[in-house]
Amino acid sequence: MSIADLAHFIKAKQLRRLKKHAKLKMLDIVMPKFKMTTTIDLMPLMKHYGMKTAFEADEADLTGIRYSQKPSTFSSVEPTS
Repeated sequence: MSIADLAHFIKAKQLRRLKKHAKLKMLDIVMPKFKMTTTIDLMPLMKHYGMKTAFEADEADLTGIRYSQKPSTFSSVEPTS
């Protein structure tokens, strides 16, 4: 039986009766520890919204961001959390 089938089956009167007879019960729930990661390349999105020259070696001007004599560009943009 799907959730949709159950929703059609249970009427308001039945829900009130279930609520009236329901009891509060404390439960201990054990869940496994897990880690989820993903990688998103933000460069296309940033280029789309106007940050185009920072990724082009011949056009980027990152003066003041990086202390180097060589011209600098971004090669990738990846958020982390």
